[in-house]
Amino acid sequence: MTENINLGVNSFLLVCGIISIIYGARFFKKKALYPQIIVFGVACLTLGRLYNLILIIAGKTLTLKPLAGVLVNDAIKSDGTLLTAGAQIFVLSIAGGFLFFLTANFGQMDSLVDDRTSDKIKYRFFALVGPISFILLHFLKNKYAIYNAEVWFDPTVLVLMFASYFHYKHIFIPDVDQGIIRSIRSYNITALSLEYLYIISLFLQRPQTVLPYVIVVFFMGVNIIALPIVLERGVKRWTM
Repeated sequence: MTENINLGVNSFLLVCGIISIIYGARFFKKKALYPQIIVFGVACLTLGRLYNLILIIAGKTLTLKPLAGVLVNDAIKSDGTLLTAGAQIFVLSIAGGFLFFLTANFGQMDSLVDDRTSDKIKYRFFALVGPISFILLHFLKNKYAIYNAEVWFDPTVLVLMFASYFHYKHIFIPDVDQGIIRSIRSYNITALSLEYLYIISLFLQRPQTVLPYVIVVFFMGVNIIALPIVLERGVKRWTM
C-alpha cells in the first residue's frame, strides 16, 4: 500500500476509535465492568493506529517480518536505510485490544449462560466455528505454511481464535432469566464482524486491491464506533 493510503486508513481508524472511546466513557459512571473492558479494548486498538500514524508522519516506512514467533517492526527510510527495530507495537496493540474482548466474555459472563451441562454441548461445539475459521484464514493468508513455526505463534490470531469462540457461543446460546446475554447479542455480532474484517483487511493490503481494502476499512471503522452504542442496551438492563 502507498504511504497516502496507509496515512488515510490509520487516520480514519484513529478518529473512529476516539469517537468510540468518548461515547464509551459514560460507562465508567456506572457499575458495569463488562462495557468498561470493551472500551479499554477499543483504546488499545486505537493506540496501535496512533503508533502507526506517528511513524508514517515521521517519514518511516513499515515492514513486518517474523522473528522467534513474534512479529518485529523495521522502520526504514525510503532508501532502505534501517532506522529502528523492535517489538511490533501495532501488532501487540491489536492482539491486546481483542484480548480485552476475550476477557469480557470469559469467566463470569460465560458461566451465567453455560452451566457445562449436556444440554448446552451443541452450542459449545458450534462455537468452534470461530477458532476453526480464523486458523483457516490465517494459514490461507500465509499460503498454508504449516511447517513455519512463526506462523503458529501469531499472537493476534491466537487471541482471535479464543475470542471468536465466545462470541459465537453467546450469540446462539439460549439466554438466562435475566436476559443479560440477549442484551449484549448485538455487541457480540458487532465485535465478531470487526474481527473478521480485520483478518480480511490483511488479505487486501496490495496495490491491486486498494478499493476493496478501503471498503473493508470503512466497515471496520463503523463497527468500532458501533461497539459502545450496541453495548448501551445491556448496560441499561444491568443498572436498572
